[in-house]
Amino acid sequence: MARWRGLVPRATGTGLVMAGSRLHGRGMREPLRVVGLSAAGEVVASAVLLPGTLCHLAPGRLVMELPLGGPAPRVGWRLDLARIVAP
Repeated sequence: MARWRGLVPRATGTGLVMAGSRLHGRGMREPLRVVGLSAAGEVVASAVLLPGTLCHLAPGRLVMELPLGGPAPRVGWRLDLARIVAP
């Protein structure tokens, strides 16, 4: 249910990481910063996903959604991703 409305906790500086490289903005109310990541966590692409649009972050294997307000990770940066698994 938390994912149902997108990245609900806006302006917290946290993001959502998902497998894949394509996103859609159907049903969104606000734009998001989207970042394409390699399997090792290196930023390979960055874009703004507008409501009602499509985005392909090639050659990424993971996608991170972030609120627009904060700084954007730059291509080439390596992010430390913590894996959280629900019980």
